Amino acid sequence: MTKSDDFYEKLYRPHIHFSPSFGFVNDPCGLVYDGKQYHLYYQFRPMHNLTNEVDWGHAVSPDMYQWEDRGHAIVNSDEKGMAFTGSVVVDGQNTSALFPPGKAPLPANQMKGGLVALYTRDDRSIRKNHKSTIHAAWSGDGGNHYEDFAHNPVLDLNDPDTRDPQVFWHAPSQKWVLALASAYTHEILFYGSRNLIKWEHLSTFAPAGYQGVEFECPNLVELEIEGEKTKKWVLFISLNPGSPQGGSSIQYFVGSFDGKKFVADNSVMDFTDFAKDSYALQIFNDAPDGVKCGVSWFGNWQYCFFQPPKNWSGAMTLPRQFHLRRNEIGLPMLIQRPVGIDALVAKTLTSSQFVMEYERKVEKTVALPTNAAIDVRLEAQVTHSVEPNGWLDIEFSNKDGEVLSLGYQRQTKSFWIDRSGLKGFSNHTFSTHFAASLPRDSKSFQAQIILDGCTLEVYLNDGAGVGTCLVFPKAALDTLTLRSSQLGLDVKKFEVNALKTTVKEREYL
Repeated sequence: MTKSDDFYEKLYRPHIHFSPSFGFVNDPCGLVYDGKQYHLYYQFRPMHNLTNEVDWGHAVSPDMYQWEDRGHAIVNSDEKGMAFTGSVVVDGQNTSALFPPGKAPLPANQMKGGLVALYTRDDRSIRKNHKSTIHAAWSGDGGNHYEDFAHNPVLDLNDPDTRDPQVFWHAPSQKWVLALASAYTHEILFYGSRNLIKWEHLSTFAPAGYQGVEFECPNLVELEIEGEKTKKWVLFISLNPGSPQGGSSIQYFVGSFDGKKFVADNSVMDFTDFAKDSYALQIFNDAPDGVKCGVSWFGNWQYCFFQPPKNWSGAMTLPRQFHLRRNEIGLPMLIQRPVGIDALVAKTLTSSQFVMEYERKVEKTVALPTNAAIDVRLEAQVTHSVEPNGWLDIEFSNKDGEVLSLGYQRQTKSFWIDRSGLKGFSNHTFSTHFAASLPRDSKSFQAQIILDGCTLEVYLNDGAGVGTCLVFPKAALDTLTLRSSQLGLDVKKFEVNALKTTVKEREYL
């Protein structure tokens, strides 16, 4: 590694987001809580070969922040093919009969079984013989390594492009449910099983929403509606390419699920993100207290193979908790909030309330440490605006003239991200501007901004809008400036925090 490589390795390495010690990662796989710790499996391939040798990497954490890399859990096989995306469940009662009697590897009381993976085996050794099947595997050591079921595959549709099984236990119907993407027919196929081995087709969610080229990585989950005692089912479908933002993204549908069939409430769908660097969302199975939380791959297929740094690529988003909330016309909308950020605050750099008068340009400047993730929290109410030019700018910058700009524009009621002022990476598909619409009748807004290495996450109005965005400056951004022009604001909260580093340098096993 050259001195220059080492500089960018450290500059872009996140402090609280999971990233690989080396190599290329994409989809999260098999997110599960085993009663003691969280397991994050992920699609992994070495940097020297970005098209083949895909298998499952593995990391564990007590809190979804302090990740310990455990190495390879399901390996690429010349005979069987690459190990593509899938999921892991806690088969506590050994419904699969894969675990020898009395030898359950998990510590939970009265556990008869353990962790079972359902995943895609993809054999592309010869294109005309390309085949994609669903395999089952079980772990005898608590999730570190998996042994394939002797009679795989458990599901073979004779289709080269059915993949990415998501499996969960559906208590009302007392069976396992599997959601599977048929990539090029733009369908989500649902299957049911009593034992994770024999699967029966239940229904098909026909083409809906944005079609793009491929449907991938379905996730079906039941979410609470805030302020109500009701729940709705949400089906997440990853789309690549063909997203309105460009490249890959995640769309979702709200509806009902009776154990057999998912029915969308109406034709209205939405995207999980107003930027373009979040993909392949997966929800943790069996998270404590029934909490619905998960992560996405921090990247976009348009430029992921070209972006810096040279020695590793890819990260996961912060763990996010998911809810629904009714919008201004009564439709349930997705709410995403980062989990556990308050516990990570190491130092509050500034915390204040003040008024920004519209008649003059007002600035607030904060020096930022370059060895920590930065958490900015802002709550403001508009008191006066000179149309159409009233705006608030939140600007991260450095002495080299690089600028990462975020802000609020009064007339359009929008919040923007502008990464065009950063000089560390350029690509014709690397879009530089993103914007989210805020409620038209709103006179106030709230934002939480988390800048961590090459990652930027923006949460608007308590999670009602989320922007996930890669950022590549050539030098560290060490100054934060808050300024307004022709916009009067009552700033009720302006807080900037430096966060504890939770992800340490690791030697890959």
